[in-house]
Amino acid sequence: MNRIKLIGLTIALLGLPLLLSAQATHELISERGILDGVNPELEIIYPTSGCSFMYGDTLPIQWIASDSSFIELPIEITYTLDGEWVFTEIDSATENDSLYEWIIPEIPYGNYIIKIKAIDEYGNTTALFTDSFFIMGKNPGPYWYVSVDGSDSTHNGTEEFPYSSIQKALDECSPGDTILVSQGIYHEQINTNDKSVYIRGLSGAEHTIIDGDSTGNDVVTLSGNSTLTGFTIQHTGENGLTGGIRIESGSPLIQYNRIIENNDGIICWSNSKPTIKNNLVARANALILCMDQSKVYLKNNTLVEGGEGVNVYSNYTHATAVNNIITNNNYGIYTTYSQDSIEALYNDVWSNSQSNYYGLADQTGIEGNISENPLFIYLDSLNIHLNSLSPGIDAGNPLSVYNNEPEPNGDRINMGCLLYTSDAADELDGVDLGGRRI
Repeated sequence: MNRIKLIGLTIALLGLPLLLSAQATHELISERGILDGVNPELEIIYPTSGCSFMYGDTLPIQWIASDSSFIELPIEITYTLDGEWVFTEIDSATENDSLYEWIIPEIPYGNYIIKIKAIDEYGNTTALFTDSFFIMGKNPGPYWYVSVDGSDSTHNGTEEFPYSSIQKALDECSPGDTILVSQGIYHEQINTNDKSVYIRGLSGAEHTIIDGDSTGNDVVTLSGNSTLTGFTIQHTGENGLTGGIRIESGSPLIQYNRIIENNDGIICWSNSKPTIKNNLVARANALILCMDQSKVYLKNNTLVEGGEGVNVYSNYTHATAVNNIITNNNYGIYTTYSQDSIEALYNDVWSNSQSNYYGLADQTGIEGNISENPLFIYLDSLNIHLNSLSPGIDAGNPLSVYNNEPEPNGDRINMGCLLYTSDAADELDGVDLGGRRI
C-alpha cells in the first residue's frame, strides 16, 4: 500500500518542483506553547498510483488523520489534472471518518491528483497529495469513435479510446454530433432515438458492416435529420415488417450504403421525408417500402433482386424516383393506390419478372424513363458496375448535378448508384470509386 507523507520544507530539499513545494503541506497558525501549536497528522491510503476509474464510478478516497483539537468537519478534499495544479472542490468540509465516496463527474479524461487537507480548531493544517491516477473522463464530443477493438465498458468514445459498439456512441452523443466507425463487422441493431446525428463508416460500405444477426428486428432505426453513410446493412431475419433500415420520423439522408439480404430493405414510416441516394438495395421483399404518409425522394440508387423495387403501400404517401436502376425484381415500381403517388423520372426499369410498373401506367419513354438491360458487370455477385456500353451512362436527368464526375463525364449524370462516369468498366476488377466505394 502506497502511503504518502509530504512534510514542510522536505519537499524543496528533495529538489521537487517549486510549484509543488509552494503548496505548503503544513501551515502552523497558532503559536507553539500558547495554544495548540501542533499540526494534524495525516496519511493518504487510497487512491494509489496505477489506479484507473471511469466517469460515473464511485471512487473511495481513504485517509488516516488525527489531532487533539479537530474542528467538527476537519477534512477538505479537492482534485486537479496532473500538471495543472488548479484544484476543484470535491468537499470543502467533511467528517474525519477516513472514507469519502466520490462519484466521479463528467470531467475530461487524463491523470489526476487528489489533495486532502486536515484542519484543527486553531487553523493549523496538513495537506497531502495522492499519486497520479487515471480517470477515463467524459468525451465532450462532438466526435465519437467506434472500433471493433474498442470497449464500451472502459473507453469513452474518443479517437484514442473508441467504443466497441455504434449504439453506445449513439447513447452517449448529443444531437448534431458525428459518429465515425472504423472498418469491421458490428453485430448489433442501432437506433438514433430521436437524435439527429451523422454516422459514417470510415472505410466505406464494403468494409464497414452492421449485421443484425437475423434476430427478426430492424437493423438500423433512424429519426430526426440523421445521416447514414458508408455501411453495409444486412440480416434482419424474417419477421413481418422489419427492415435493414427503418425511418421512424424526420428527414434523414441515407447515402452510399449497401442494404442487402434483409426482410425489407428500407421502410419509410410515420410521415418521414427521407432522401435516399447512391445506395445499392438488394435481396429483400420490398427494397424501398413507402407507407404511413411518408414522402420519399429516391435518387441514383440501384434496386435489384427483390420483391418490389419501390412499393408505395398506403394512402397519402408519395415517392419521387430519379436516375435509379430497378431490375431483376418481381415488380419494378409498384402501388395499389393512386398512380399519382409515384413520380418516375429518368429511371431504367427493366426485366422485372411480373411487371415493370404495377398500379400505374408504363412510364417507358416518358420523362426520360427507359427499359433496357443496364449491362452490369456481374449481377450474381452484386458487382453492379456498369459496362462501358451501358444505356445508363450519361442517361440521368440532365438537370442533375454532374460536376463531381471527373472528366470526361459526358456533361450528364449516370443512372444507378455508381455516380461517376469513370466507374463504368469493361473488366471485373479494380474500380476506384473516388472515396465513395460501395
